[in-house]
Amino acid sequence: MLLLAYLLVQRLSRSPFGRMLRSVREDEHAAAAYGRKVFFAKYRAYLFGAALAGLTGALFAVFISAFNPSAWTPQELLVIYAAILVGGRGNPRGVIVGVFVVYIGLIELTRFLPSPASRPDFGPAMRQILIGLMIILMLRFRPEGIFRERPGIDQERGLATRLLRPFRVRAAAPPAGRVAAAEEQAAGDRGAG
Repeated sequence: MLLLAYLLVQRLSRSPFGRMLRSVREDEHAAAAYGRKVFFAKYRAYLFGAALAGLTGALFAVFISAFNPSAWTPQELLVIYAAILVGGRGNPRGVIVGVFVVYIGLIELTRFLPSPASRPDFGPAMRQILIGLMIILMLRFRPEGIFRERPGIDQERGLATRLLRPFRVRAAAPPAGRVAAAEEQAAGDRGAG
């Protein structure tokens, strides 16, 4: 399911609809000047996000066989925001990597921090402090995340393109003498005409 959701979001971000959403995100007034319906673009993006979140929530409820909305504490939302910010906003691949970095690289590794006998909540408190510090450092030194958004470049760098790049045949440039002769002839034709 993760692969299907990733492919769907990646395909959508490369479509004209994704380019329209990027233009609305960057400058609403300029997008409206080019004839984009800003409200409906935001509305459709919200609907798509809600549908994807609903599908994810349904799969999560099936996985744990119960669901309680009050179980989502602010600390868990902070971890989710940290994963998005660390991986990179606007890049589905970055969000997936951010989830692995935050959950495996931080949450699971700090689970075994020693706690003093008098302070059993030291480990979870230190974990939240480290997550907050990670968010601050990422926003300060690398606000685009691990994988930044590259809208113009990503379209040409699919997996097949990267795998076939070494085998690509490039057109040979004409010898320098022929280029100079062709330029002189073109200049002479313009001067005679």
